[in-house]
Amino acid sequence: METWHPFAVHVPISLVLFWPVLDLLGLLLKRPDISLAGVLLLASALPATLFATVTGQSAFDAALAGGVSAELLSTHVDRGEVMPWAVLVLLVLRIGGVRKWGRPAHWVALGLGAVVVALVLSVGLSGGKLVHEEGVGVRLYREKAPR
Repeated sequence: METWHPFAVHVPISLVLFWPVLDLLGLLLKRPDISLAGVLLLASALPATLFATVTGQSAFDAALAGGVSAELLSTHVDRGEVMPWAVLVLLVLRIGGVRKWGRPAHWVALGLGAVVVALVLSVGLSGGKLVHEEGVGVRLYREKAPR
């Protein structure tokens, strides 16, 4: 399952990055259909973050078994485990809050969305650093690669 993690993470990253763009455009242009497209991206991000987290746990276990220290992985793991919860809270606020409180809740959701975008970028950058600088998950390839 750990081999799916590099593929699984790119879906929630793209969904979380693009939903606020569409949602904001819909809000500014007073086009609920565009905002709805953004909300559908956000709703799709929830199962995608769950899948990325499950595959990430498998990748974590494999990395530990391969001799990578838990300390090296900790920042990425800690932030990654927050992602499904952050997306869930954001989705509830975006749908339920906007239905209950209208436009002000829409702006609050977009503001919180900026925080979640920063979180997803942080998780992605820390994962990229693990792979590209530390060789986590690619050590076997490096050991077998011709020199």
